[in-house]
Amino acid sequence: MTSAAVQQFLEQGQRSGLLCGAAAQEVVAHLTADPAITVDELASGLMEKKILTRYQADELMAGAVTNSWTRSAKGAWGSFIKLAIPSWIASLL
Repeated sequence: MTSAAVQQFLEQGQRSGLLCGAAAQEVVAHLTADPAITVDELASGLMEKKILTRYQADELMAGAVTNSWTRSAKGAWGSFIKLAIPSWIASLL
C-alpha cells in the first residue's frame, strides 16, 4: 500500500483532472506498483513520461491545485479544448 502522501497526491491529481487520462492512469499504475514509492519519485516519473510539467507537479506536491486547474475554452471552430491553467489565473476568468 502506498503512503498517505502519495495517496493525497494522486487524489488531488484526479480531482484537478491532471491524472484522469488513460495514459496518465497507465503510468500511475506502473509507478505505484512499488508500494515504497515516494511523492517525489512519483512526480519525477510523471514528468519523465510527459504527463505533468514541473510546475504542475510542484503545485500538486504543494497542495495548491484546485478543481479549476482545467478549464474548457471554446476553440475557433466551436469545439471545446482543455487548457491546463494554474488556479490563480483561473480565478481571474
